[in-house]
Amino acid sequence: MSNKPVLCIQVNEETQLRLLEERHVEEYFVLIERNKEHLHEWVAVEAYEGSVETLRAYVKQRLLQFVNGEGYHLGIWYQDALVGVLDYRLNWRRRKAELGYWIDATMQGKGLVIRACRTMVRHAFEEHELHKVEISCATDNTRSRRATRFYSGGDSPSDGSASWPVCGWGLLWPACR
Repeated sequence: MSNKPVLCIQVNEETQLRLLEERHVEEYFVLIERNKEHLHEWVAVEAYEGSVETLRAYVKQRLLQFVNGEGYHLGIWYQDALVGVLDYRLNWRRRKAELGYWIDATMQGKGLVIRACRTMVRHAFEEHELHKVEISCATDNTRSRRATRFYSGGDSPSDGSASWPVCGWGLLWPACR
C-alpha cells in the first residue's frame, strides 16, 4: 500500500492539505481528543463525539463525497504532522464552494488557516472555475473572524465582496470575471 496521499494540495514548503483517508483515522482521533474542549465550543460534528470506529465511518462517508465530486475533507499537515481540518464543500449547481476549518489549539496564530484558505479559494476559482467561495464561522468566534479579515480588508462588506449569513458570520468571494 502506497503512503502517497490520494489528494495533496501544497500550501507552502511546510504545509499541505491532504485528503483524510482511513489510514489517518487514529491520528485524526488523537487530534480531536487533544482538542475536545476547544472544539466543543465551535464545531458540531457528531462523529467527533464517538469512538475511533465512529470517526472511521465518518471519514468513509466523506471519502464517498470526494469520489462523487462533492468536495474534500482535508487534513492540514504542518511539518508532516496533522494539525487541523479544512472542509471544502462543492455546490456545482450554484458554482460555489464553502470552506469550514478548525486547527489544533496549540497551532493557532501561526497563519496556517489563512494560508490554507487562500490556497483553497485559489483552487476553487482556478481549478474548479467556481463563481463564489464562502467561509462561515460562529458570530462570536473572534479568532476566525479576524483571520477572514485578511481577505475582506475589514469588518464590514462595504463593496459587496463579503456577506454575512443569517446563522453566523462569514465571507463570500465572487470570482472576478
